[in-house]
Amino acid sequence: LHINAAAVVPDCYAEWRPLIQDAIDLFLARLSHSRTEAITRHQAVLPPDTGEEERAVALMRDCPMLHKLGQVLARHQRLDAAFRARLQRLENSAPSMRLDDVREHVLRELGDTVTRYRIELSGEPIAEGSVAVVLPCTWAPPRAKRRRNGVLKVLKPGVSELLAEDLAILDEVTVLLDERKDRYKLPGLDYGDTLGSVRDLLTEEVKLDQEQRHIREARTVFDRIEGICVPKLLPFCTPRVTAMEAIAGVTMADYTERVGEAREQSKSYATRIVESMLAHSVFSREALTFFHADPHAGNFMAMDDGQLALLDWSLIGRLTKPE
Repeated sequence: LHINAAAVVPDCYAEWRPLIQDAIDLFLARLSHSRTEAITRHQAVLPPDTGEEERAVALMRDCPMLHKLGQVLARHQRLDAAFRARLQRLENSAPSMRLDDVREHVLRELGDTVTRYRIELSGEPIAEGSVAVVLPCTWAPPRAKRRRNGVLKVLKPGVSELLAEDLAILDEVTVLLDERKDRYKLPGLDYGDTLGSVRDLLTEEVKLDQEQRHIREARTVFDRIEGICVPKLLPFCTPRVTAMEAIAGVTMADYTERVGEAREQSKSYATRIVESMLAHSVFSREALTFFHADPHAGNFMAMDDGQLALLDWSLIGRLTKPE
């Protein structure tokens, strides 16, 4: 199992290729035998003419820590545009998991509520992130006749174990960077702190019960703001499953590709994104306020009724009034 940094890293970052190659080699060498076998199988089924860039993205999808690191880098405006576009597919591309991969896992997590709320998984995954997959479902309250549409955000099977392994290796990568600062001509930064931010992001993202608390808090605020929607939680959430009402629309990533000449509508969504992501927090009169801490195009949805839906509340930040 090998990734060639020279083929993946653009020429404008050629000076960093030795560093990146050493870090990749260390990471792959430290993976358990079972992980290496699984990743090798996934690489083997890719078309024979698949390029190194595609293989690198596929590798990142198999490793929660690399998946999240790729998503974070994809938002860095000063990175090479073509490089960013490849990394952005880690946020916006079609799910790689299939319903058969997670069906038993989901039903086991939901337990007796499957019968009580007559929950049925109604199709293939509609979204996939570094630690979770989103499935459509239908359900009905007890004694109700009409079925309702919902979605289930479910931690991927075994992701906690994969994440623990990835983060242990990340600590070794940090040591490597600190030991070889001079060789790589690196600035004298605290690389433990820098890479630790990735650790913190991922650790928070697997706490779905915490995300559910964030959603309840966000709904108390944004339900009062016209044109903004935070999906409502359904009554069968668990610590590993966030059940929400289904939202009809497309993610902003897809919307911006399809919008064509609808400039006024685009301007309306842009205004609401700024209001909800920035102005709400910056101009709040509260002693302590919060903000959505994972703002990217895949977490905004242009709803069919014209509203803007704010998705994925696993990560939030807080600001005091003086701040």
